[in-house]
Amino acid sequence: NGLASAMASAGIQACHRAAQAEAPRITGPEGGYAALFMTHPTAPDAVTSSASIETKTSRGTRLSSAFFAPTNGGGCDLGVDTVEFRPKSCQDVALDDLQIDKPLPAIGERVQVVRFSATHHLYLMRVAGGCISIDKELRFAK
Repeated sequence: NGLASAMASAGIQACHRAAQAEAPRITGPEGGYAALFMTHPTAPDAVTSSASIETKTSRGTRLSSAFFAPTNGGGCDLGVDTVEFRPKSCQDVALDDLQIDKPLPAIGERVQVVRFSATHHLYLMRVAGGCISIDKELRFAK
């Protein structure tokens, strides 16, 4: 896939398998995104690298930020944050999109959180004209 190929071209080999496995979920269809990488200038394969990905969706534009961190055991830890504007209230996002009909816990004045697991949360932030969703997930090498 394009994301894994671009990472390999940038010298990031240690997390190639993780990038191949996760890219379709992060980027959507091939050709439907743009990516920018941040890597260590002289040792891109030895430390954490990051990809920021803009994707067009049926709802508009989505921004994902993924980090790939090689582990000592030859695996790769991964973190993905996906930010998307939704033109409806956060309550409607919870009810219509997530089928959650109970009040959500808040972490402050304007942000509510859905805890899918200990390493996967969805934050819903009220803004004028709708809701910003921030999907945050960590995955660790097995």
